[in-house]
Amino acid sequence: MPSKKISINHSTIETQLKSASVFAENDTGKWSLQFRVKNLGEKSLKLPAYELSIRTAEGYSIPVNAKAFENVTLKPLEEKLIDLEADVPLNMKQNMLQLQLMEPAMEGKVRFPTAYYKIPYAQEGKSHLGLENIIENSHGKFGVKLSLYQRLPWGDGDQIAARISIRNTKDSAVQLPELKAMVKAGMRDLSSTAQIVVPTDQTTLAPNETVEMYVLAKVPYSYNFNQLRIELQEVSEEKVTKFLSLKTNALNNVMNQVAAGESYRISTPGKKAEIRERMSTVYRGNSSNLMYTELEMTSQETRYSRQAQLVAYYKTPDNEYFEAEINQSADKTSPNGKNLVTVWSKLPLNVNTSELVLYIGEGVSNGKLTALGEESTGSINTMGLALRPRAIDPAASLGNVELFPYRLSITRGEAELSKGKDRLDTVIHYNLSRDGDYETGEYEHKLIMEIIDPTGQSTEKTLTLGTDLTIGSNKSYSITLNNNFGKNVSGGAVRINLYDEFQGRRMLLGSQSYPIIYEEIPSEGTDKAND
Repeated sequence: MPSKKISINHSTIETQLKSASVFAENDTGKWSLQFRVKNLGEKSLKLPAYELSIRTAEGYSIPVNAKAFENVTLKPLEEKLIDLEADVPLNMKQNMLQLQLMEPAMEGKVRFPTAYYKIPYAQEGKSHLGLENIIENSHGKFGVKLSLYQRLPWGDGDQIAARISIRNTKDSAVQLPELKAMVKAGMRDLSSTAQIVVPTDQTTLAPNETVEMYVLAKVPYSYNFNQLRIELQEVSEEKVTKFLSLKTNALNNVMNQVAAGESYRISTPGKKAEIRERMSTVYRGNSSNLMYTELEMTSQETRYSRQAQLVAYYKTPDNEYFEAEINQSADKTSPNGKNLVTVWSKLPLNVNTSELVLYIGEGVSNGKLTALGEESTGSINTMGLALRPRAIDPAASLGNVELFPYRLSITRGEAELSKGKDRLDTVIHYNLSRDGDYETGEYEHKLIMEIIDPTGQSTEKTLTLGTDLTIGSNKSYSITLNNNFGKNVSGGAVRINLYDEFQGRRMLLGSQSYPIIYEEIPSEGTDKAND
């Protein structure tokens, strides 16, 4: 588009309507205009507070917000781009518009238009997933790409998450401004729920360097839309100006999934890790089941680092989502170090647990990745992990009992009963080890020991691994039972059942019987005869 020169206080500036585009919303044409100004003089120059308006073929004058022209000073040969916006009723000819530049009003002076610029008619371009568009603003020239779009449950609604890549195409470094997001899904404005997340906290881009940021917003889960508009706005003390905008109708919900037994990688800098399913099982109940998964999370960083706070959902083939609880270590992990992450959720009895997929994302809150142990307000980079649930068959003996990362082996057990006594003394001899390759959060499993005496009565003890049962070899643990054993028992065995209890639900790990050693206590007369 042709440029126009304007004289200001014996200096000259070059002006140009550099670009224009429009999209329709309700009965309005929403115009975005980019205006270029350049100081051709040898001294710094402050621009007048020009008034701008759009002249229509029908003779109407529509005001244009001209705050961007306030307090603009140009150094010699300096050039600036100024973004303008205007709303033109659609019943007016959108292809016959002019931008009018008017000097500020002065008392006693008749005003005339300073310049007119023909506004070329061009519909706003659309962004396609994975394709880069070049945009230019007052900070530089950037390659912008919508690289990922996801929509997933969040609480009682949905969350949309868009990953935007911004590449600096200039030969010099660029400082990114403070940004906020305006998000529209269809005709609904979601901006009040929007947050921008930059996982790396990166604010400066070297030549050809790219930063990835995420724009998140909440939407009612029943709301359907086929158009998404995201505008990143620069925030300063004086004003809010557009940095870039994206619009797309190609709302493909990109949910990548890995097959059961396979792993996937978290690629976020500082949080790189490989995740795979270690095991999944179901704790059965009368009114609901509890789905339980253990994940092995291996750090791929070359330094000690804290891993990403995960967010997870179990998904059924019918697109039902069940929010999951997560327990993971808050400690730093060494390079190639492993974390054991436990995930669980209560499910209705009619859910087929053999067909579940675990959706896992990286938690975010307040524009940053969530610190370990803190609550997330959203998630990014969600992946699906197909599961292989398996039943835990009770062992026929207690020689090898696993409550990962612990392993228990009861090597011997016996109970002692003295004739005429009501006390049954039971002792087990065991080895207990812990897999030291894994960092874990708080261990939430309980080991329940149930002892069934020869009379059929049951006694339970809750044992804390590492405390009640200490780690090491050739250890022993004793428990005393009191009943009418002296009258009713003269031999037999005690049966020990071991249960894994998690969130109040139990799973039998194994059972074994151990003999009762019956001691005949010599009478007092017998002792004297022996003497």
